[in-house]
Amino acid sequence: MIFSPILRTSLIFITFFCTFLHLQAQWRQLRRTEWYFPIQHVIFMNENRGALVDVSNVFQTWDNGQNWIPLFSPRDSINQYQPGFTGESPALVTNNMWLLSLDGVFACLAEDGTHKLINFRDRLANDYDDFTTFDFVGDSLVWVGTRSGMILLSHDQAQTWNEMHQFDTRINDIVFFNENIGIALLGGGLGPGNILTPTKVQITHDGGQTWQENYNLQPINFSYTIVSYAENNAWILGRYNDTWYTKNAGQTWQHAPGLPDSLQQRSIFFIDESNGWLCGENGAVMRSRDGGVSWQKITRPTANDLNEIYFIDENRGWVVGNWGFVAETKDGGDSWQWLMDAPGNILSEIHFTDENRGYAIGHKIFMQTKDGGLTWEYNFDFSGTDVEFADKNNGWLITYDEIWGTQDAGTNWQKQADYPSKNIVDLKVLDKNTAWFMAHNENSATIFRTLNSGESWIKMADIPWNLNVIEFVSLNIGWGVGDKGIIIKTEDGGQSWTKQYQGRQDIFGAFTGVDFVDESFGWAVNWGGEVFLTTDGGAVWRQTFPNNRFYTELMSVQFLNRKEGWAAGTYGVILHSTDGGETWDDSYSQEQGFWWRDIFFLNENIGWTCGLYGAIDKFERNPNGVLESSNKAVLQPVLHSVQPNPVTSQTRITYNLPKEMMVELTIFDIRGRRVQQLFIGRQGTGDHELTWNCLDKKGNSIGSGVYLVHLVTENNVFVQKMIVLH
Repeated sequence: MIFSPILRTSLIFITFFCTFLHLQAQWRQLRRTEWYFPIQHVIFMNENRGALVDVSNVFQTWDNGQNWIPLFSPRDSINQYQPGFTGESPALVTNNMWLLSLDGVFACLAEDGTHKLINFRDRLANDYDDFTTFDFVGDSLVWVGTRSGMILLSHDQAQTWNEMHQFDTRINDIVFFNENIGIALLGGGLGPGNILTPTKVQITHDGGQTWQENYNLQPINFSYTIVSYAENNAWILGRYNDTWYTKNAGQTWQHAPGLPDSLQQRSIFFIDESNGWLCGENGAVMRSRDGGVSWQKITRPTANDLNEIYFIDENRGWVVGNWGFVAETKDGGDSWQWLMDAPGNILSEIHFTDENRGYAIGHKIFMQTKDGGLTWEYNFDFSGTDVEFADKNNGWLITYDEIWGTQDAGTNWQKQADYPSKNIVDLKVLDKNTAWFMAHNENSATIFRTLNSGESWIKMADIPWNLNVIEFVSLNIGWGVGDKGIIIKTEDGGQSWTKQYQGRQDIFGAFTGVDFVDESFGWAVNWGGEVFLTTDGGAVWRQTFPNNRFYTELMSVQFLNRKEGWAAGTYGVILHSTDGGETWDDSYSQEQGFWWRDIFFLNENIGWTCGLYGAIDKFERNPNGVLESSNKAVLQPVLHSVQPNPVTSQTRITYNLPKEMMVELTIFDIRGRRVQQLFIGRQGTGDHELTWNCLDKKGNSIGSGVYLVHLVTENNVFVQKMIVLH
């Protein structure tokens, strides 16, 4: 095709003008967590110097947790894949911290900040499967237990080893009180015929050469650990109050009194025979001042599950947990101060009432901001899926089994209703008097409505479809979308519903978002990354965005009018349409690792997204077309490509780093199971390439299927799908 000079000049101008407008409207990072993994362990040598441990990395601080420096991983010393550390807490030996990896690497962090890695597996006479536990007595004596039931002993800090005893089941944990007396937890869990078997307690009086059965823990659960403190004192810690203690080196055991039956404890720590603390799920922290005879609840620092607690005296202590949670106390737990800027809890929904006042809710977290999202106030009493406001003051939020309302912009909340199935999943607010919420049942949904600001909620209908989202544009007209590609409509406020459309009935056909701007124009998105449009109130639905890139699942859609709209989804995808959803621009999609769960626009100039790892981004389009300096793009790592893809035998993974930083590159299967860790460590600026030959961590060829390439850097996570075909 040949263009005239005038038309060619016009096309160049239009292209430049559109590009200029795009540059004046950008998304920028507003909130990021510092930690992408659950923090398993914490230990402090003094009030300033300490270390954190996740599943495969160690971080140290010299300034009481104000800054954390990535230090090392067990992989640093060997070339083979390392599955990370055991669940054993770090041991403090003459002010040096010791850790054990599952594959036989001891990591020692010295008092001066230096570290060494001892790969002792190659020094053993026989090959063993995963190592599970270890314990020191003094500076040199160390025992190690394995999954196959072998007890090993070293007299020289893991340099040489002796086989001490072979059990016929796995060793869960060991503790030695001195060079002769020790106890071990063995087995438990599901046995032949899926029958729960007890966990056995064994005791030795000769350094581990011979053992006698000492006690049987009934199979209430099989998640037991041993914690020792002071001379001859130890606790066996299980969940749901299944906790035992000894004060005579394991000769006799008593059930721990004073713990709530519902408490799922994960860690216990005593600084002496009297003062102890424990922590567990849902942020629970308790304290004892009488050696564990009685326990008192103290201030909960978070609603996140807490994995370990550690104190250096009666006042100074630290606690760590899931979603990168770290906190310290200076008063024995009466108050806590966070040592991270933003916990990484998944955020499900975000809503703003003006440019400054906003709300976000997610897994075990509810947040409010008064400055557009720059800073957030946290409330851990709520954990849910949706929050919406009718105006600046009147709004609702839903937890999984309750609905709460506010009339003062979120300063105070009142519970208005509950739902016993604990499956409230969506909320739609029409005005300050009128709202609906929807709850899942086993294979159906139930709709409730209020017409009096939540004073009463009336059941409207039981619907024989699994719905995910509801939408209303008036008191009577609304829609619901859900699994198996279903779209339904009501014209009487939710009392009766008719099926309008049913598309794909596999998992990718499940609709995850719907939005209408009036009674005619609406859009729906699904798990398969498809966009559907209706211009006649849903009588006809037409697919306008086929998913040509198999990795894009869309989770949320919002239109500002009949022309301009946005959609967001997994792998950092953000789509923009200016023609009513007929075509979509994906150039705003950037960070592959942040799976967006919701997108919300206050008006055409300002909007927000939220999702995985607590990430929040903000969009700003200034009316005068001039960008603020804070909106300038920040150089980020980039996961470029996986080529070839699909792969039959070998593929190359390429990525770029803007500066030297800590990097972890891992392959997962579609169920989230770790297949192979290709690299972990520090890498320099520039392009990097790694080759994967489709082998798992044991060197076995993997099966055909969908796999995930997972690149984690210091502040970003990137995910890309890969298909393996054999």
